[in-house]
Amino acid sequence: MVYPGRFQPMLKHHAEVYNSLVKQYPDAEVYIGTSDKVEPGKSPFNFAEKQKIAQAHGIDPSRVLQVKNPYHMDSYPFDKDNTEVIFAVGEKDAEQRFPVNQKKKDGTPGYYQRMGFLPEALLNYLGRMGWSMPDESEKFSLQQMQDNFDIQRVSLGGPIFDVKKLSWLNGMWIREDLDEQQLAKRLVDWAYNEANLMKVLPHAQKRMETLSDFAPLAGFLVSGTLPLDEDSFAGVKGEKEDVVKGLQFALWRMEALQQWNRDNIWNELKAVADASGVKVKDFLAPIFIAIAGTSASFSVVDSMEMLGPDMSRSRLRHAISILGGVSKKAMKRLEKEYQTL
Repeated sequence: MVYPGRFQPMLKHHAEVYNSLVKQYPDAEVYIGTSDKVEPGKSPFNFAEKQKIAQAHGIDPSRVLQVKNPYHMDSYPFDKDNTEVIFAVGEKDAEQRFPVNQKKKDGTPGYYQRMGFLPEALLNYLGRMGWSMPDESEKFSLQQMQDNFDIQRVSLGGPIFDVKKLSWLNGMWIREDLDEQQLAKRLVDWAYNEANLMKVLPHAQKRMETLSDFAPLAGFLVSGTLPLDEDSFAGVKGEKEDVVKGLQFALWRMEALQQWNRDNIWNELKAVADASGVKVKDFLAPIFIAIAGTSASFSVVDSMEMLGPDMSRSRLRHAISILGGVSKKAMKRLEKEYQTL
C-alpha cells in the first residue's frame, strides 16, 4: 500500500494517516511515496529532508520511497507482475490525480435533459433495453409496461445503448404524444423561459445591436452536439497534438470539479494553464471553440456555467474526438504528465 503526496512538510496528521494504514492493514507493506522536487515557496524540502521529518514522526525511513511521480504506479520499484499496489488517497486526489478512473463518456440524466430528450422517451427506451412488450411494440408508457410486465420476457443479454435509436424513439414521442401547445410548453420549460434568458442577457446584451442578434449569440446554449470539424480550430495557436492535450487536461479537471460555478471553473482552468506553462488566453482558445463553436463569443467560463457540467464535458470530449482523439499510448503519456501538474 502506498500513501503518496508532496509532504511539504509532513505534519502530525500525515503521520497519523500512515500509522492508521499500518494498523488497519497489518499484512500489507505500507510505504510513503514522495518526490525530490524542490520549488521555492511551494516545495522547499528535498527528499532527504522529508525522510528525516518522517523519521522524527516515528516512521521507519526505509518506508519512505523517493519516486519521480508519487501518484503513478510506474514510478515505484515494485514487481508489477507479482505485486498488488493500492494507493491510499483522499477523494480529491482520487479524482484529480487518477483521471483514468473517471467516467469519460456522456450518459448522466443531466446530459440527456440538456440534449432535449423527453423523460418519458428515455424511460421507454431504458425499459425496452432488457424487456419487450408481448406485441413487440417499440413505444410504450410506464403504465403500459407495468400492465404487461412478465419476468419471463426479461432478456439476459447485454443490451447496447444506441443514442440514434433513442433519438428516433424520442422523435416519435414528440410527434405522436404532444400537440403544438404541449410542445410549446415543453420548449419553454426546457430552455426558452425567463429564468434562462436572464442568465444569458447580461452577456449577450453587450454585443447586440438588433434583437435578431440574440439567436446567433446564444444559440449554442440550446444546441446539442455542435457541428465542428478540424478547420474550426484552424486559428488556434500550437500544434494539433498540443491543442488536444490542453483539451484533455481541461476535461479531466472539469470531470473532477464538484461545485460547478464560474469562479471554480476559472480557477481550475487557470491552474492547469499555469502548471502547463501556457498563457491562459492561449489555453482557453480551443475551449472557446469546443464550448461555443466559435471564438467570437462571450466568456467561456460564463458559457460553461450556463451550459452546466454535463454538456460542457460532452463538448470537450466531442472536440477531442473531432481533432483525432487520443490513442491508448498517447493517453498513458498524457496521464503521467497530468499527474505531475
